[in-house]
Amino acid sequence: DTWTKNPNTEMTEINVRHSCFYPKDYEKNYITVDGLHLMHSATRWASPSEEQVGVIGPNQARNWIIQNCIVEYGKTAGISIGKPFPLTSDGGTAWEKVGRHIIRNNIIRNCGQSGILGLYQCFGSVIENNLIEKIHLNRTFTGAEPSAIKFHLGVDVTIRGNIIRDVDAMGIWIDFANQGTRISGNIFQRIWWSHLEFEQNHGPILVDNNIFIGGPSDGNGRIRIHSTDALIMAHNLFYNINQTQYEVDGRTPKKFAPHTGIITGTSVTGNNTDLKSYNNIFINNTVDIHNEARCAAGNNLYYNAPKMAIDTNGIVDASNTGFTYQLDSMGITVQFTTTGSAINLKCPLISRSFFGDFPNTPQQLEYPNGDPIIVDKDIFGNKRNASSPRVGPFENLTTGKNVYRIGTGPYIGDATTRIVRKDTEKNGSTFIDSKLSIQALNNKESVVNFLHDGSYKLSVINKKGQFIGQRAGLGNIGLNHISLEGMNLNPGVYFIKVEHQGDYVIRRMIITQK
Repeated sequence: DTWTKNPNTEMTEINVRHSCFYPKDYEKNYITVDGLHLMHSATRWASPSEEQVGVIGPNQARNWIIQNCIVEYGKTAGISIGKPFPLTSDGGTAWEKVGRHIIRNNIIRNCGQSGILGLYQCFGSVIENNLIEKIHLNRTFTGAEPSAIKFHLGVDVTIRGNIIRDVDAMGIWIDFANQGTRISGNIFQRIWWSHLEFEQNHGPILVDNNIFIGGPSDGNGRIRIHSTDALIMAHNLFYNINQTQYEVDGRTPKKFAPHTGIITGTSVTGNNTDLKSYNNIFINNTVDIHNEARCAAGNNLYYNAPKMAIDTNGIVDASNTGFTYQLDSMGITVQFTTTGSAINLKCPLISRSFFGDFPNTPQQLEYPNGDPIIVDKDIFGNKRNASSPRVGPFENLTTGKNVYRIGTGPYIGDATTRIVRKDTEKNGSTFIDSKLSIQALNNKESVVNFLHDGSYKLSVINKKGQFIGQRAGLGNIGLNHISLEGMNLNPGVYFIKVEHQGDYVIRRMIITQK
């Protein structure tokens, strides 16, 4: 309506501030931004060759937490954890002064270039449980940067539990010299460029327990691998992802000493070598792995999809899964039917020891603390069968109809339902993390998962504020799995409150079936 409305009678807003929350000075460390609504900033184009400014960002700092916020209507970038300083030849001590940020439980939408981006300062950061939507829809800018999430020169970055949808750009773009990246438990829907883009990385990069939705009304359905080595895709579900694109060029991305920002050298990557694809479900189309050096595939399940030539023991099943999905304001429900092939396929436990070490990567398949990664939990955090884990992202997959709802982001409503907690790290211990995932298929299968380090109390409250039931106990360190069976929960909206040593987390839960 730009040319048909009268500007003298309509509301017009002119923004001149480049950000809403962005320190002027460097090294303003250990700041938590919780529960703000940040919008309408005139951020400039956020190129990796310039200062990357977002609606909110730490500038040059470390250990920020940005959580439970709404970030929207940024001219270019929503949240920036990017440079501004130049890199020295070896990284120097600069990497010790940046990164280790936590960006979680936010809604990030209606931004003109990117939802979250960063170069180098994303070191050791965790991007989790965010809803990122409506990015670059107006196509205000061209160029090689638009994406929901994009990182350059990131070491040990974890991107997990996010819902990424309605993006007229890349979904996640891991661009140039990223190392130790993990992309886990995310949902991708209506991505109009590539769902995933990997460009000029030595790796390793682990892509596990994700759901990728493509098709005529849901974007191009493409994975693009561009001069990237040591890429592992495991336990994902790919629906109508119909193209794998490979490219190679002669650039020389940096290598870092394991789990640091210290640059140890540069070199060309291989010809997209050391690519692995195991334990995935492909519906209607296949994300193909080419037959280059040390590439391998196995134990994948192909519903109405062609089998990869290099897959040694995958199963092809011509059955129609009837895959459908239903969106809601903060999540998605997927439904599909499986046959006995999903149960009978014997899959290996994905781990560093299963693949061995990659010869051309600076570090191996490891957590940031150096421990070997084992993919022993599913998208909800349910423990996998170590001797024969189930194919795809859901460990409780059964023959017949399967229905799963995946939610994310904060609960936006009364202030008392927001997450209220202290610092997540106290003397090196992990307390209740705000990644509280809820699986609510029916009364018997309502499950709450949360990270835990001691005694807990879990309460269930209905939307009228009435107390329904409680669980309490002493769990194991790590992800705990608490069943609500026996509480007689009828279909409807509930709130789950988990308390631990004065901190508490509240999440909304929807029971869809009795």
